[in-house]
Amino acid sequence: DLEPRIDASLDVLYLIFNEGHHATDGADLVRSHLVGDAIHLAELMASASATSRPRVHALLSLMHLGASRLAARTDSLGDLVLLDEQDRSRWDPAHLARGFRHLDLAARGPEVSRFHLEAGIAAIHAGAHVEGRTDWTRVLELYDEIMARWPTPVAALNRAVAVLHVHGAEAAETALRPAQSDPSLARYALLHAVAAEFARKRGDVPRAEALLDRALGCPGSDPQRRFLQRRRDALVSVRITM
Repeated sequence: DLEPRIDASLDVLYLIFNEGHHATDGADLVRSHLVGDAIHLAELMASASATSRPRVHALLSLMHLGASRLAARTDSLGDLVLLDEQDRSRWDPAHLARGFRHLDLAARGPEVSRFHLEAGIAAIHAGAHVEGRTDWTRVLELYDEIMARWPTPVAALNRAVAVLHVHGAEAAETALRPAQSDPSLARYALLHAVAAEFARKRGDVPRAEALLDRALGCPGSDPQRRFLQRRRDALVSVRITM
């Protein structure tokens, strides 16, 4: 029974990490203690011979690379800062080093898990220290592989963002439709916010406003709601000047 229990444990640790990395409610966007707890427990699994597996190292790589950006993910008020707007000098070099070390350990063997592919995507972002140098084509290839092996509506959403950078807004909207048609994401603010950004890039400001209104009606943390409201206010300004 050990192998399926390892997989279940990794799924739970990833959920804990994600809640720490981007809280689903409350006053804070980041809950660092949850990120630290998830990494600590995964490190225990990686260090024990009974549970050390390439996929454990892959998840650790993904979590360390994500944790490296925590300080840069929020501004002085605790509000969200998007990846392409972050001060990369604030990224934690110790977490980056551990992330790449675990990625190397994850590659030792034939096993490939979804954590391997997600860690590969995180490594591309971590390696793109110069703004605009992200290899989005490779990111899209990895998301294509994730969708072929472990398709989920959230993976489809993330893939659509990569499609935007490679093929443009119209192709991205097409790629987003599977996620939009999935009822499990009907109350997922990020889905509607991403769709709003695609509409904005096409110049459809009214649709972008409506989608942001939908996003604001979904559950979320206080910093996330302030971020969405600023996006909504900026669209109103654009419409007034048109």
